Amino acid sequence: GGYSDADRAMGADDLKNWLAAPAHNIQKPYLITHSHGGSVAMLANQNGVDLGPLVLLSCPVHFPKYMPDFSRVGKIVSIHVKFDWVIFLDGGGQRFNHPKIKEIVLPIWFDHSATHDPDVWRANALPVKIPP
Repeated sequence: GGYSDADRAMGADDLKNWLAAPAHNIQKPYLITHSHGGSVAMLANQNGVDLGPLVLLSCPVHFPKYMPDFSRVGKIVSIHVKFDWVIFLDGGGQRFNHPKIKEIVLPIWFDHSATHDPDVWRANALPVKIPP
């Protein structure tokens, strides 16, 4: 989607409505998100969407604007590289530093897309490090 707070808010509303639609009616989805997709998921969660586990791939940290409602979400894992230029240019933080968010820092520098590369997942045994 778009690159503004308003676009992310619209994305959160769209996600909430899509999950609740009679054709879907999905309760507590397990979401794997990338970049500001994580921000959208957290906004939807703040706005009443109950989530199962939430995996944040290369998600910029904009505290407190984009944080989950911990009472309405399962386990949370944030996977990121050592330093991400895209997140830096966005003005976001690199790490959540919250006791309810497990941080996995990959031994990779700068690559914003590395967190959704299947080879990186295999090389770092990520499937066994995220919630079931």
